[in-house]
This record gives sequence, structure tokens and C-alpha cells, in this order.
Amino acid sequence: VVLAAAALLARTRVPRYWIAFSAFFAILALGPFIQIAGRMTYIPTPWALLRYVPVLGAARMPPRMIVLVTLGLAMLLAFALRDLRAWAPRPAILTCALTGLLLFELLPAPRALHAVTIPWFYKIVAADPRPVKVLNLPFGLRDGLSSMGNTTAANQFYQTFHEKQLVGGYLSRLPRRDVAEYRRRRVTRALMDLSAGLSLTDERRKNVIARARETLPSLNIGYVVVDTDYASAALVAFAREAFDLTLVGSDRNWVLYRTPMASPPPK
Repeated sequence: VVLAAAALLARTRVPRYWIAFSAFFAILALGPFIQIAGRMTYIPTPWALLRYVPVLGAARMPPRMIVLVTLGLAMLLAFALRDLRAWAPRPAILTCALTGLLLFELLPAPRALHAVTIPWFYKIVAADPRPVKVLNLPFGLRDGLSSMGNTTAANQFYQTFHEKQLVGGYLSRLPRRDVAEYRRRRVTRALMDLSAGLSLTDERRKNVIARARETLPSLNIGYVVVDTDYASAALVAFAREAFDLTLVGSDRNWVLYRTPMASPPPK
């Protein structure tokens, strides 16, 4: 509205660069195909091709381009406001009015809040004085471009409470050498395969379980948390046998197990 008023009343001539800049990223923000009122039109946009371009495609979600659209619109608004102030007999009042409208439009209220309850058994993990690690099942590695196995960032939220290191997890960009190391190790590779819904041959399962018992001290896994909504029975059975798990307790769909590396339970 401000831009239209500036064009009609103050004869504003906005630099073409900022018009093209804003329009280009606005088109990209629409995604690969245009949707109107929730209906897919299958009309392609430049993002239909640009999403396959290296580096650019790493943005993944085209709505992120709205940040650059906002930048362009802010510049256009600045040009419009400059000329409207020169045209208006009382520029201070005009500026205050537009500022009030902007504050009303951009005010992030009411802010939606969501209750987050941390399972009670994480108090046991947090109280363990040993620097053991926590393994979450399903298990996996995930970043903004790929996913191996199966994992969720919720585990890292709970980590802010128990403050123990995690095996696996989510990072915006995982170094390839770290991914290769997880895939190279027989135990973590088997955990990822089982978490992804794959199965192990009897021979491989036997060998990996033996290896897990050998390397448990180096892996330093003290606790295993199972999300029963997503962890398969085969994955849980494998982990219980491989890490000699002892049940500690449960909270809704989460179950906590302890390994021999954890501190003994209080008497």
C-alpha cells in the first residue's frame, strides 16, 4: 500500500535493481511449482531447475528465500518513505503513522507456547557422575542433506537436561569423514541398518553382538533410551543382547536401560 501510494502521490521511481531483486527471490520462495489457494497448478518456477544446482540446492526449502524478499521490500519501502516525506506537508506525522502500522503488522503476538515435559528418568542419567554416553534408539545420523538410520532432534533437546554426550544425532552439515567412520564401525552400522528397517543375517548379528561387547568400554555407552513408537522389536532385542541392558524405567513411549558402564543404581 505504501509503495502504491508513493507511486501515485509522490511519483516515486524505485531503482529497477531492487524491484528485480525482490521479484526474483519472491518467485523462488514459491517453490518449484505455483500453488494458488492450496491448489497445485504445476506451473514451474525457476526453483524447479535451480534446486538441482550445487550449492544453491543446499538451501533445500525455498520458503527460506522470503528473508531476501523481506530485505528487498525493506529497501523499496525506504525509497517510498523518502519520497512520501518530501511530498507530505507533515512528514513527522506520516512517519509515525507508517511506523505504527509496521509495528502492528510485524508484532509476533500472541506467541504460541508448547509445554515440553522431560521424561523423569533423565534425572538418573544426569545424576550419574561418570562421563558415559547416551545411545538413543532408533539410531542414526542426520543433517540438512541426508539421513542414515533414523533419529530425531528431540534427543538433543533432552541432552540439554542430562548433559551427557550422545552417540549419533543431528547436525546441519555432517563431515563426510565422520559419516564414513560411523559406517565403518560394525556396531554403529548395524544399529543404523536396523533403525532404517533393514534386517541382519544370523551370522552378521552374532558377529556384531560379539564386537559390541568387546568395544563397549571404548564406545562408553552408559544408557540406552528407546522410543517404543519407532524402535522395532528386532532393534531392541539386538541392543539388549549386545550391550547387556538392564531396565531402569519408562515414561510414556520412552524406556531407559542401563549398561554395565553406568553407575550402579542407588540402594
